[in-house]
Amino acid sequence: MENSKDILEKGNIDAEKSASLEAAARQEVLAENAKKRKARLIKLGAMLAMTVIVLVFVTIGWFSMNKETSANGGNVNVSTLPYVIEPLSGGNNIYQDYHDEVMSSDTMVWAMTSTDKMNNNNSSTDKGIKPGHYGQISFYVKPRDTSINLDLTFEIVGYSCTETTDEETDETTITMTPVDAEYQRYLAGHIFLFADRVDITDPETEEVIGYTYSKPIVSGADLKKTLPDQTYTKATQDTPVTIYWVWPETLSTLVDARINSNVNIEPFISGADRTAVVTNIATYPNYYFHSYTAVEGVTLTESTLATGYDTYGEKYDSADNAIGKNVNYIRLKMTTEESSEGE
Repeated sequence: MENSKDILEKGNIDAEKSASLEAAARQEVLAENAKKRKARLIKLGAMLAMTVIVLVFVTIGWFSMNKETSANGGNVNVSTLPYVIEPLSGGNNIYQDYHDEVMSSDTMVWAMTSTDKMNNNNSSTDKGIKPGHYGQISFYVKPRDTSINLDLTFEIVGYSCTETTDEETDETTITMTPVDAEYQRYLAGHIFLFADRVDITDPETEEVIGYTYSKPIVSGADLKKTLPDQTYTKATQDTPVTIYWVWPETLSTLVDARINSNVNIEPFISGADRTAVVTNIATYPNYYFHSYTAVEGVTLTESTLATGYDTYGEKYDSADNAIGKNVNYIRLKMTTEESSEGE
């Protein structure tokens, strides 16, 4: 007959075995669930790539309010103006017919070059933009006096386009219609502008392999992106001002979600700049996430976005798909005015 100590020790051993088996079973279930989540993400990524490749929209870029032109299109005496915004010279205007449909009398085309463009200056090679694309836009600020402080405001407006051809005259009529508010919001949240970026180079070849972005110009309640109180001097008036644009490929390039086992991407922004972007996401989640509905008791932070990345990443990708399916063209518009800060 076993004594009480033997029975107790045996019971402990059996309990440990049972606990070990239960832990192994839980790990197996977790691993299977992770595999399923990963499969869902891979499937979504493939769907996104197919959809956007087929439905990428061509991009129109120009700016408005050039100080050399009056509201009726006539020239004014630039020597009396406090500053002039001067477009880049050169570059092809391959979408003039589309510009004509949406331009007003106080706007002018923003010239594009092979470097400063949004994939829209060469009809044989440029096919529009999609998630993962990036580039830059440039212009000159020429103050009349020693320096001037300006607020730069950018607006991205999406259009659907229809083209009908008259069978008798063979003339084509272009109709550009602003897209619904839902898609305008997604454009505000998914096409980013930054005031600065730094090259990431390969230490062996010294080739540029990526970029780190800073000074995000995020959208406000009116969907516009404002870079306030920028100082421009007479001494640097022939140095182009450059703004960098990015259509992030995934939410994980903006938010550090690497605590999630399905994510291993390092964001291309860091520190206070990433905090500013996350704050904008939390403030305007319907700019970033498709059919977003707030969950009671859940505050959007980098941590909640990371732990819930399977949900938020999918909603972010779905908004990209909605852009690709419903937007044919966008215009990038810049307006400028003297800054009131410090007055």
